Amino acid sequence: MMALQHRLKGSMAIMTAPRHRPQAPCDQKARDSRFVDAGTGQNRLNPAYLRPQLRGIKPAYRIMTQAEAIDRYFALCVRGILAGAPIPAWPDDLTGADVIALATQRLEYHGIALLIAQSDTKAPNWPSPLSKALSDQARLQAIWESDHAAAITRLIDRLHHADFQTIMMKGTALAYSVYQDPALRRRGDTDLLIESMSRENVRRIFLQCGFQSGRDKRALQETWVCHSRSGFTHQVDLHWDASSSMAIAAAIGRDHPRQRTMPLPRLSSQAVGTGPIDSFIQICINRTGHEAFGYHIEDGKVLDGDRLIWALDLHYLAADFTPQDWQNLARISKNWGAAKAVASALDFASQMLGTQCPPDGLGKLEEAANEDGIICIYYASSTSTVHRFKMDFAAAPTFSAKLKLITERVLPDRTFMGERYPESDHLPLAALHLRRMLDAAARMLLGRSR
Repeated sequence: MMALQHRLKGSMAIMTAPRHRPQAPCDQKARDSRFVDAGTGQNRLNPAYLRPQLRGIKPAYRIMTQAEAIDRYFALCVRGILAGAPIPAWPDDLTGADVIALATQRLEYHGIALLIAQSDTKAPNWPSPLSKALSDQARLQAIWESDHAAAITRLIDRLHHADFQTIMMKGTALAYSVYQDPALRRRGDTDLLIESMSRENVRRIFLQCGFQSGRDKRALQETWVCHSRSGFTHQVDLHWDASSSMAIAAAIGRDHPRQRTMPLPRLSSQAVGTGPIDSFIQICINRTGHEAFGYHIEDGKVLDGDRLIWALDLHYLAADFTPQDWQNLARISKNWGAAKAVASALDFASQMLGTQCPPDGLGKLEEAANEDGIICIYYASSTSTVHRFKMDFAAAPTFSAKLKLITERVLPDRTFMGERYPESDHLPLAALHLRRMLDAAARMLLGRSR
């Protein structure tokens, strides 16, 4: 079936039927059903997406955006690389300077430039600006990895010698356990978990290794940055617990990932990371969180959780799972209150990359996803900031922790205030806090006067 094509101000738009998502969790937006024919570059409706009609479900048609068309094309590129197939030709109807600029931004967002650049087959008809962007992003990604690894290794070794146990989480743990070349796992920082009450001693070691305290400093997480001689700024998200949210950290604590860590010898003989199942679930939680709060790239924040590099993480991990691993995935996901987030992310990876899950494992996961866990509730758009604060406050284990949460609420860190008042980010933090209080007072007075 050929797609209905429309020209709106010279741009391409296609009417599509979103696929049926029986297990879609919190606020999961509908996806398009467009695919690009690898041989002709034409845009078509995938008949597989029309199956809900056979079950009596009437699909709602909508206009597909250019960003979605570009994302679909990049997904086909990754899928082809995984299958050893040629990269599909660039779609003929994705033309124009604005479209190519958008494609460059989406390529960076998805974090797959080096993967495509290192593939055996090239796309000969890519627009030259996009080809150049691919080469530039891939080269920078490879150089960054080498420089970042040196900074992180130095830090890990120093912490180990001081008897601090560290656990790598998320991207860096995956880069050095799942990917053949760690540089293929694009990321902007390293997430490091250190469960210690001697926080000042940990911070002192960070300072000794050339790191400086960053803008984000919360009760359970703070950022540290290091400016290397190569010109890169390396960031470490230092976690004092498994999540920056006390409510989510408490849920993860029911079945803590420290019980299933694995060595990362390719990074350092002292490096330890989360195990495959925990990494799988954390990527799913991360995806849900970024869909709610946004993901930062060079050009700003993107409110989207469907990064292809995250789908690739799940694809590689799932390929090595045993039947028992799938059973454990369902169990731990349920214990963490993350089953719906995991089911949604697995569905995304399946749609984009063809990731497989055995029927027994999928059944257990869907059964666990029938209940709204804390991840779904916490990151839902219907959950207000005040309600999230109440959830964290209730989960705070000590009076001191509750006091820190109140302080964060009343006097937010530089990162929050910079996003709230970007035009005044150069002002002292105290001045921004004063402005926020005056704004709140003004809103209260205006509300009472109406």
